[in-house]
Amino acid sequence: MKLGVWRCLFLVIIVVITAIHITAFASFTIDDAYITFAYCRNIVHGHGFVFSPGDRVEATSSMLWTAVLVPFEFLLSDGAITGSKILGVTTILMTGVTGCMLISLLTRKCAWRRQLYLLYLFLIGSSSCYIQWCMYGMENGLVAFLLIVSCVFFTRESEKGQGFLSALPVFLLDTVRPEGFIYVIVFVLWRAFLAFGGTARSRRWFIIWGIALLVGVIPYELFGWVYYGHILPNTVTAKVGVVDCERILKGLTYILNFNCRRYLFLFLLALTMVAIFMIRGFRTWGLSETLSRYGAPRLLVVSLVLVHYAFVVAVGGDWMINARFLSSVVPLILALFVATAYTACVSMLPSGWLSPKRVPVLLLAGLLLLFRFSLPNVKLSRMARNYAVALEISEERAIRGMAQLLNQLSFSKMSTVACSDVGRIGYYFSGRTIDWAGLADEQIARTRDSVRRAGIVFERKPEFLVLYSTEPVLSAGSMDKGMACCSQAFWQYTALHAEYSQVASLFFGQNKIGGARWHVLFQRKKMGEPSAGAN
Repeated sequence: MKLGVWRCLFLVIIVVITAIHITAFASFTIDDAYITFAYCRNIVHGHGFVFSPGDRVEATSSMLWTAVLVPFEFLLSDGAITGSKILGVTTILMTGVTGCMLISLLTRKCAWRRQLYLLYLFLIGSSSCYIQWCMYGMENGLVAFLLIVSCVFFTRESEKGQGFLSALPVFLLDTVRPEGFIYVIVFVLWRAFLAFGGTARSRRWFIIWGIALLVGVIPYELFGWVYYGHILPNTVTAKVGVVDCERILKGLTYILNFNCRRYLFLFLLALTMVAIFMIRGFRTWGLSETLSRYGAPRLLVVSLVLVHYAFVVAVGGDWMINARFLSSVVPLILALFVATAYTACVSMLPSGWLSPKRVPVLLLAGLLLLFRFSLPNVKLSRMARNYAVALEISEERAIRGMAQLLNQLSFSKMSTVACSDVGRIGYYFSGRTIDWAGLADEQIARTRDSVRRAGIVFERKPEFLVLYSTEPVLSAGSMDKGMACCSQAFWQYTALHAEYSQVASLFFGQNKIGGARWHVLFQRKKMGEPSAGAN
């Protein structure tokens, strides 16, 4: 067959695999995404950038993702949900295109460039973790796209020694995730290093680039400070806390588990090859010439991935399936691996060996390698979809069902519910929501003691309270496993027993570790104000 026919066949395979993955996860939306959707709804209704009307707390993990979903929420019923799916597919496609552009910059004048594009697209399309978290309603796909496009623009400007357009996507990285500022720091340090190691012209353009970046960053940070009272969002306070040895150990365990270690292996392999290239080039040409030939773009990508891994380890990893915390850097890792592997083959194989005549042999070897990479992905995709199906059923039944029940029981839009799974409840419940886990509540987030957190909730006298139990009725013996342990702090207060009565319970699900999980709804009794003292 001609080379073009092979490419077309491979492209068809890529499209089919990617479409299967997108279809598999398109109908599922994780509850965390509804926190951002609630912000969109409140903006459309004129309440401002808030989770609950009147409470200025930055509980969304992405202000940029919120902003781009607002038009969908304005134009469509439940539009933020639909918009997240449309933008998820869009970011997958755009990350594929810009990833190919990055590979082009990393491999320079490569005769096999189109084949490398296809290899990269295949790896992206068969990556279940990346596709799942792009389609799960959250901003992971947008983060991945901004990282890739920032590297592309940044590399082009660095090569020319002029330009400032890369400041825009770099600034947007600061707005798309709470940890986005660490990416900004990496880009600033690299731009400064390349500028002050170059000509006077490059230094002048560095100043222009820095001013362009600050034009976006300063107003954004000032808005957060003035509107919310803090620069860092409340999600950082609620989730990160103190970085200690136990948390770091959890983070290391996370990146070494089955879902994450495949990408860690590819990254370490690429990192080793980059180190060998740099050492060999430094001995031959010196540092400046080595960076100008092929080192700087690769080292930029390596730096971004390394700081992301450091962040994941520092926060203790994640409990969600399928490498959620790594999904946004998966395209960077795959692009770096493809480009670096090709450079290694060119440097090690005899001159002229990579010729079109050997396409069938190389294609067969490549397919075998891809088959080996794809087998675990097939298993992970099946596991991830089964998990997504079970989680969607549970969240729709117990959390959205609870929101619908609250709307039936509440007498006004001023009614307040205190709960932990605040996504769907915050989006569908017409009243106000108190997050007793602290994600959407600044005072609770800054209080580490769980008993004191429960006391803060009772001091606010919510009309409804949602707790967890291993049985349909909350009792002293139904709070010993899984999420039900969180109810123990509330059980210690007399206000729960004297001033609240259980009115309903919804079954969430069951697992081997936490046992059965029920969401138990309490309603405040129609009587005098309660005492919130602890037993």
